[in-house]
Amino acid sequence: LGTEVKDLKKTIQELSLETNALTAIPSAALVNQRGTLTNLNLGLNNINEVPVGALDFPNLTSLSLEFNGITVIPPQAFQGVPNLQYLYLTGNKFPSWAPEMFRYITQLRTLGIGETPISVIPNNAFMHIPHLIRLEMSEAAIDTIERGAFQRTPQIQAIVLNKNRLT
Repeated sequence: LGTEVKDLKKTIQELSLETNALTAIPSAALVNQRGTLTNLNLGLNNINEVPVGALDFPNLTSLSLEFNGITVIPPQAFQGVPNLQYLYLTGNKFPSWAPEMFRYITQLRTLGIGETPISVIPNNAFMHIPHLIRLEMSEAAIDTIERGAFQRTPQIQAIVLNKNRLT
């Protein structure tokens, strides 16, 4: 990103960079917003990975990485956003995830992860996010929900699995 983002004031709380041509999370350009940013929308770009350390916003509560073509998310990718409550990953290309991906975002309330090639919701899938209230996984490739997938989500209120392959 160019000078425009680097010159943002340190008081910015919400930033939407949706539908641009970003190929990476603009961490260096947003360093001044590290302590103030609470809402970041990077949806509809060309970001295909979430490198460890790219997300270092301790006060961030909402993050959208929707429709970017992300193929893999390392388990430590979210360690820099411990207060995240809303995570939107819909429309990406990763075929599975490890429960450890959520280890650092234990306050998560809403997870949008639909329109992906994910076919299995594994046992203990959400073991690190006990406060999960809403799961949105419509239009994925879900054909299997393993026994115990939701056993550690006592607060879950909505599970949206429309247009999957469940039988």
